[in-house]
Amino acid sequence: KTVLPVADVVNNRLTSRKLENKPSVQHFMKEVKSLYGTQTFNEKFLDKNEVFDALKSITTLKKVMPESHLLKTSSMLKAMCNRYPVVFLKPVRGSLGKGIIRVSRQNDGSFLTLATSVGGTRKQ
Repeated sequence: KTVLPVADVVNNRLTSRKLENKPSVQHFMKEVKSLYGTQTFNEKFLDKNEVFDALKSITTLKKVMPESHLLKTSSMLKAMCNRYPVVFLKPVRGSLGKGIIRVSRQNDGSFLTLATSVGGTRKQ
């Protein structure tokens, strides 16, 4: 065992909210900040809406970002599917590409959906 000094900076690279919410991790993060004044980056997972809102506040990015909404009603989904040939539905708190649904308008007016899962993509 070697004793090392407390880091000046901690970059949170945890890969899941489950790990991040563990009491031992919460205690560590709180302790290094309060006792040692350690600067932390990526303090917490941001949901997709929080990230989108932060990015669209940057003028140069706003004009190249796709239209995006929190899905609250079926009429909103219908409007987006009528406006665009392909629409993606993403879980707000999802990660690693899991749970994404691609809705594609077909030539006959019907819709084809592809959904991602742990095992890969499946047609519906």
